[in-house]
Amino acid sequence: MTSDINHVRGAPERDGCRGAPAGECGPKDWRPLYPQLTSTRGASREFVERNQRMRLQGAICEACMRKGYDRTTAVDVARLAGVSRKTLYQHFGGKEPLFLATHELVVEWISSRVSTAYSKSRREGVDPVRALRGATEVYLAALRDRPAQARLALGEVLALGVDAGEALEQSKRAWIAILDRGLGDAAGVERMPAPILGGALGGAWFVSRTRIVGAARKQAARNGRELTEWLLSLCGSQALDLPAIVPEVEPRGRRAPRACDDERGRMLDAALALAAGAGHEEVSNGAITAHSRIARNAFSRQFESPVECLLEAVELRFSEALDEAVGAAGAASGWERGVCRALATMLARVARDRDLAVAAFWELHTLGAPGANCRVGLIRCLASALGQCISERDAPSPVFADAIAASIWALCFELVAAGRPERLPEMSASAAYLALAPIVGAAAARTAIEAENRAGSTNHR
Repeated sequence: MTSDINHVRGAPERDGCRGAPAGECGPKDWRPLYPQLTSTRGASREFVERNQRMRLQGAICEACMRKGYDRTTAVDVARLAGVSRKTLYQHFGGKEPLFLATHELVVEWISSRVSTAYSKSRREGVDPVRALRGATEVYLAALRDRPAQARLALGEVLALGVDAGEALEQSKRAWIAILDRGLGDAAGVERMPAPILGGALGGAWFVSRTRIVGAARKQAARNGRELTEWLLSLCGSQALDLPAIVPEVEPRGRRAPRACDDERGRMLDAALALAAGAGHEEVSNGAITAHSRIARNAFSRQFESPVECLLEAVELRFSEALDEAVGAAGAASGWERGVCRALATMLARVARDRDLAVAAFWELHTLGAPGANCRVGLIRCLASALGQCISERDAPSPVFADAIAASIWALCFELVAAGRPERLPEMSASAAYLALAPIVGAAAARTAIEAENRAGSTNHR
């Protein structure tokens, strides 16, 4: 399958229609991007069909880059591929199966190149850190040279929501195996802890999506170098067997009702409870008003759609958790321990608020593009909250801040997706390590975690 990637590299020409740039013309004006076979005489049926499949896979990469997955149709893809819609369905069964098959192909190609580069360097006697740097450069080069494929694999796949679950899981397994070997070798340990690996992958994916794919070439290169340094900062045997962190003060439940907790506030709470209990598909105008015991016509006065209501509810409840976390950090001695305390407080708070945990860390994932966009905003809010806990002199760069926040988000997602949000507090030490190691180093991060562990243990005797 990997041999087909050269035919799935996007548009060989960047103007998609006669006389106008791709962004200024409609799909009806798109002409085929890939040359059709000039003659099928003497060609086997298998050869012709393989050629059509490769053209279709290249076409969906380009179509999604131009319009996004949600707005792309099977007709768009068929037109770019120079085949009929019927041919697309004969080969793949529809737009979504074609997309997922292409996603698998792209992930396999990029991950195999990275793995091969790392293995080759190690066989040649290159030390683990240099080998990991080299492998990361191969990854970044793939994102740079194949922008349509990179966007499909890292960004557009999120638009499928829950339907992309298996594809993302396969991709995660491939990359975790690579990270496990690379970070483990660099740290001199047999295996890195699973939470650190999962966090590293989450941070790398987020920065790749938001700060590398689609960025100007020089900026993407700078961000890529920072991402490499962030990954390397996590290497260290200090990440093994981290002591638990217990919040010094038990987090409160929901705050007292706000002054604005009128109809709007009750509907926000209802949307969150419905999403956590039955899934976002059940969050409708009628369900929200019935749950909040408000007249049905009241909904349209406050919100344009149930999705808008749900997203605002998640944002509001998550911001409350972050406010409490930042407040807890202020009582710590030293900002490093303040970060530990803030994260322990946040995770304990989210664990106690099942509606928030499920809605933020699972339902947004299944919601497709709106959920993905909201998730970016929440990760940036987490980065900002952590920034308030860190001394100005030690403040991380925007790339590091994004990677740190996304790595912590990934920890939360894994536990909530497994149906165990109550265990989030157990991840406090791993979250603190992910936050502190890139800023103060692995050894100092562990020192702060151990100090906070001793303080918390003393106060809870």
